[in-house]
Amino acid sequence: MHAAANGHSALVKSLALLGADVNEQDQNGATALISAASKGQAGVIHAFAELQSLGRAVQIPQTKEEKETALQSVSGIDRRLVDDAELASLHIEPRVDLADNEGHTALMRAAILGNAECVLELTSPPLNADPLVRDRQGNTALMLAAEHNQLNLLRELLAHPATSLGTSVGNFSFHEMLSPEAVDVVNHDSHSAIQIASSKGHVELAELIEREMQRAVAHFDRAIKQGGEHSHVYYRLRGHAWNVLGEKERGAADLEFAEKHAD
Repeated sequence: MHAAANGHSALVKSLALLGADVNEQDQNGATALISAASKGQAGVIHAFAELQSLGRAVQIPQTKEEKETALQSVSGIDRRLVDDAELASLHIEPRVDLADNEGHTALMRAAILGNAECVLELTSPPLNADPLVRDRQGNTALMLAAEHNQLNLLRELLAHPATSLGTSVGNFSFHEMLSPEAVDVVNHDSHSAIQIASSKGHVELAELIEREMQRAVAHFDRAIKQGGEHSHVYYRLRGHAWNVLGEKERGAADLEFAEKHAD
């Protein structure tokens, strides 16, 4: 965990290959991934992504030749550590859903810090951190970013949309943390991300989220008018966006339509 927190990517990879439990939690509940996210160590998070992207369990190498072949599939490792050791496995899966003692996942820690590079690494394949996961107060990563006024983080997410939904009026591209569904979530105090930002006086951040929801409404308005087999999806996304914008009746009507026509 110290290696992860201090950005020693090669050492982290090497220790993982030697059998270190990447999901072990310390006395604060932090894993190596959470420690890396808490310190903004995007390189370490990328190292875990590289290890996981191997994609399948690999038999422990039995011969020198098998071991060399296995090592060649992983870049940036500390060969001084692994050359004379047996590799435990190349099937390494860091659990991005694990939370520390405060209920915060790696994605939440990165959002609090406002580190866009870490957030993008965590929410991209193969790690695919879920932006809808909540902490003990019911807060999502977006809510925590809003609370800490991480405006630049949200700008970076808008600049790097990870999802593109094709519609009859063109693609609607967005980052999952700023999808209408993710924004239309409330915590245990019934506060959404935009409400949290507004209550803290983070006006620019609240306005950014509002504009993004207005963009969603405008796009899906046009898509719904064009019709198509996926129109229930458009109604669902527009319904969530309406809710965020305070148009609860319109939102409820869209979501009811989407649910009735989902099949």
